[in-house]
Amino acid sequence: MQPKLVIFDLDGTLVDGAHSVVDAMQFAFVSNKYPKPTNRQIMDIIGLSLPQAIIKIISNFNELSDISDSYSQDIEQSYKDYFFKARISKKNASPIYEGALEAIDKLHVKDELLLGIATGKSRRGVDAFLDEFNLSDKFFTTYCSTECISKPNPDMILRAIKDAGVDKQNTVMIGDTSYDMEMAKSAGIHAIGVNWGYHSQNIMLSAGADIIVENFDQLTKHIFEYLDIK
Repeated sequence: MQPKLVIFDLDGTLVDGAHSVVDAMQFAFVSNKYPKPTNRQIMDIIGLSLPQAIIKIISNFNELSDISDSYSQDIEQSYKDYFFKARISKKNASPIYEGALEAIDKLHVKDELLLGIATGKSRRGVDAFLDEFNLSDKFFTTYCSTECISKPNPDMILRAIKDAGVDKQNTVMIGDTSYDMEMAKSAGIHAIGVNWGYHSQNIMLSAGADIIVENFDQLTKHIFEYLDIK
């Protein structure tokens, strides 16, 4: 039986991590005596690797356009420290979206389907997600921004495809941002946008989404139809 691969983004797709990311990023900028980014500025960069996200936020502030790499690294370290402490103290939980666990189960029980993760989170963040929701045995391959080139580069997807030994036509990517859609198209695979995350439907369609789904029932139905799963 030819295997088929379903790759999920995390923040905005399986879990709602926006509150945690916004708090950590605003703390990181302010604690280093830089202007506080808005919620929208931060929501727009969720999905990118942390260094790339910080650079993108900095580019929105004219007075910070010439900020040095060392200061950018200070912001990054402050973010990591805050996020780790918040996770340990359970201050900023990232709840899983309603219906996500059921959808994962529906996909996982199909013998020909393998599940993967491609995320802007760190490895520590991925492992925390898998542990919290007891999902370590459900995902065959997982890649993150601390191991790969950041989205929208297709590096994470191409590595997952190689791990699983699947063809590109038997692979789909599911995400909520333009970065996910661009990554999927660069990798030459089917791109599914979800309409409950951080980028709008129009932005995802402009970035190459093949379809936008409104809920997890629609998502699993489309995956089964597209990959011809009975």
